[in-house]
Amino acid sequence: MSGSSAPGPAPLYPDAFFLYAETYLPHDAARSDTLNALKRCAEGTARETPDVVTYFFRPSPLTEMIGRRTHPQCVALESTELYLTPAGFREHLTTPEFREGLRAMYRGTRRLGARIFWIGATPASDMMHNIFRSDPQARPIAAVVASLFNPGVAASAPAEDAVLVSMAAEVASGDGARAIDTVRALHRTLTASSFVAFFHPLAPEMMRIFFVAPLTARQPPTRLGEDLAALGAPDSGMTQVRGVVSGARARQDLAAAVAAAPGVWTLTGPQCAGHVLHPAFAAQLQRGA
Repeated sequence: MSGSSAPGPAPLYPDAFFLYAETYLPHDAARSDTLNALKRCAEGTARETPDVVTYFFRPSPLTEMIGRRTHPQCVALESTELYLTPAGFREHLTTPEFREGLRAMYRGTRRLGARIFWIGATPASDMMHNIFRSDPQARPIAAVVASLFNPGVAASAPAEDAVLVSMAAEVASGDGARAIDTVRALHRTLTASSFVAFFHPLAPEMMRIFFVAPLTARQPPTRLGEDLAALGAPDSGMTQVRGVVSGARARQDLAAAVAAAPGVWTLTGPQCAGHVLHPAFAAQLQRGA
C-alpha cells in the first residue's frame, strides 16, 4: 500500500490575497484630504463587494517610521485590504463612490510616494495593472505566517466586535528564528479570521504583523492583552514593540488590555476609513450561505 495520503480539500478562496500599502504625504492636511477620498472609496466597497472582507485605512506612526527613511518629514496612511476573489477586487473598482474618491485623491495629488506589497495568490494581469498604476514598484512578499482567511472565525461574532491589530517590532541580528517562533506561537494561540506576518521589504530588521480577531466571551480584551504581552517578553526575539488596534468600538476594557501589554500601543482614533470585517459577508456566513 502506498504511503502517500490523499490530497486535502481545495482551499475555499484559492485566489485570495492580502494587500498592504503605505502612502506618504507631506503634511496633515494632505493626509486628511486623502483619507476623506478613501472614505468615499470604502462606502462603495462596503455596499457592493462583501468579498473585500477587510478594507481599512488609517494614519499610522508605524508606516511613518518607514516613509521617513526616504521622506524625512512625511506623515503616512496605512492600508490593509483582503480580497477573497478576483470578482471582489474588480467590482470594488467600479462603484461610483470609488471612482469619485479616486478622482479626489489624484486631483492635485500631493503624495510623496506609495508602496504596495501583497501576500497570497498572484493577481490576474488586469488586476496587476491597477496595482502597478498606484505603485510602479509594487511587489509580492514572502510571509512568516500567511493565514489569509478563516470563514468560521469570521462568523463567530458580529463584525463590529472584530479588531484589526497592526504591529511592528525590531528583530536584532541573530534573533530572527526566535522572533519567528514567537509570532507562530501567537498565531496558534489567537482565534483570528486572518493573520499575516512578514519582515518589511524596506526595513528587514522590522517584523510587521497584522491580524483580525473577534472579541468574544472566549477571547475577551483581557485575553488579547495577555497574548500580545508575549511579544514583549525577554525571550521573544523582539524589541521596540509598537501596535495600533482598530475597530470593536473603542471600549474601556479594550484600551486597558492594550495598555497593559509591553511596548507602545494605541487605539485608532476617529480619523480612519473602511471596515475591519465586512458585516454583510459575516452575516452571510452566520446564515450558512
